[in-house]
Amino acid sequence: MNKKFSPSAFTLIEVLIVVTIFAIISVAVITALNPIEMINRGRDTGHLSFVTELFNATDRMEAHDSTTIPAVEVVAVTLDSDQGMLTLYQLMDLYEIKAGFISTHRDKLPGVYATLRNSLKDKAFCFLPKSKAFQDHFLAKYSITGEFVDDCPQGGCYLCLSSDSIQLDPSDHQQLTPPEGNVTIDPPEEQDDECADFNPNYPYYPDTWITSADFAQFGCVRFVTYDLGCTAPCPAGQRRMVKQFTASAYDEDWELCLSHHREAKEEYCVPQSRSNCDLWPGATGSWHYEYGCENPRRPVRLRE
Repeated sequence: MNKKFSPSAFTLIEVLIVVTIFAIISVAVITALNPIEMINRGRDTGHLSFVTELFNATDRMEAHDSTTIPAVEVVAVTLDSDQGMLTLYQLMDLYEIKAGFISTHRDKLPGVYATLRNSLKDKAFCFLPKSKAFQDHFLAKYSITGEFVDDCPQGGCYLCLSSDSIQLDPSDHQQLTPPEGNVTIDPPEEQDDECADFNPNYPYYPDTWITSADFAQFGCVRFVTYDLGCTAPCPAGQRRMVKQFTASAYDEDWELCLSHHREAKEEYCVPQSRSNCDLWPGATGSWHYEYGCENPRRPVRLRE
């Protein structure tokens, strides 16, 4: 007696064949779409757009009158660091970027490295790409400070918009009011200890970071000093300094401080006995000075 099989039934071999076909199709689809690569590519696209805006803003900042440009000098600092934040505040101060732009891109600050030297003539904004598409990008051939790397390992170089990369042939590119009022301070008594000879409210030198509650109502919980040189409205022979009150990118009221950055600022004049106008009448930065004090770490004398 012959057995009859239902025409709707599948044999084990047929089921295995169907499962194998679906597996092959699934692998092909996942390989084609590669969701992780797509996510990383989206992240890298956002970072490239962000550093492009910053590079262009710094380029415009360089075109300002030299008496209004702080002597910025940073090397491979992340934008969420104190020095990186000061750079952003100074760009905002010259109306080159808006506080809202920085707030929108807050998540990118820890991964973007800024290098600004030689009165902004040498500049680079770099990030480490995560997607293969951007690791193969023609701009992803630089060190963290924006120097070209001839033999770049896969994923080992930074994608930089820099003074060097911007000189490439364009055909190669892929889509890609001063505050009012001054405070003149009297020189303190001479002391043998150079680290003790220090007024924390009015530092003589730039790049001194100190916690402060002067503008706590705006969420600005510290200040940093920078130098505009021996120039008016300070009297002749005195140095014009600025206290910019800031917040860290991790502080609760960070965005509030950003929105009040022009109000949270004070100018003062360094007395002639400490101004060093005879050695360097122009604006100075941290690289002009020798360091030697801690708490806070600060310069102690101008390099000669």
